[in-house]
Amino acid sequence: PEAVRTRVTISNFDFSRAEEAGLLVPVEEQVVAALAKAAGTPEANVRGVEVGAGSVIVTADVMNGDSLMSGTAATAAAITSAVEGIVNVAKGKREAAKPVAVSVVTETTADFSTEPNVIVPGVGASLMR
Repeated sequence: PEAVRTRVTISNFDFSRAEEAGLLVPVEEQVVAALAKAAGTPEANVRGVEVGAGSVIVTADVMNGDSLMSGTAATAAAITSAVEGIVNVAKGKREAAKPVAVSVVTETTADFSTEPNVIVPGVGASLMR
């Protein structure tokens, strides 16, 4: 089981409204749950949450990265539906929430303190040692 760092970007996400409604933690929990489930591990460790204009990026480390890498599309879909469920709770009666877009990118766990983060699409974690 090789560990990978995963960046989950959630776009079209009204951060201020979600935060106002106290929904940021549930969103983070859904991301972690979906990543862990995809990797077949009990949990993912959140390393950071960056908030941009209309998007949230959750960075998490997951053990057993090879199975996660082969299923990033399914993972993104799972996170999308989970986040949309939360956003629909948050949206006001006046307007519909925009569809949320989620992307999942895995990076190697080379020494993060010194190595630049390199994204190697489609390469199994076992090849990255």
